[in-house]
Amino acid sequence: AVSTKGRKSARIYNTRSQRRGKMTKLEVKTSLLDNMIGVGDSVLLETLTEDTFLENLKKRFDHGEIYTYIGNVVISVNPYRHLPIYTPEKVEEYRNRNFYELSPHM
Repeated sequence: AVSTKGRKSARIYNTRSQRRGKMTKLEVKTSLLDNMIGVGDSVLLETLTEDTFLENLKKRFDHGEIYTYIGNVVISVNPYRHLPIYTPEKVEEYRNRNFYELSPHM
């Protein structure tokens, strides 16, 4: 468990590596989100193996995120269902944005 209540940072314990450390509140939130829905860019995976790569794609797919970066390459997993990701509002949201500013999208 991680507690940041009343603090700017949190003490953490990595059960895999059995190492202790500190993270800012933003790093904790980002890490928790990455664990829930996967990492938007596979290059950022802590350990990149075939298993971690596929697990990340599955997490993202399970949360409706069908696009994932590998550096500047975009991977798409066919959702076999309609997703409201090509609306005029979505197009406008991505217009004139930097590459990594928003979630992967085509």
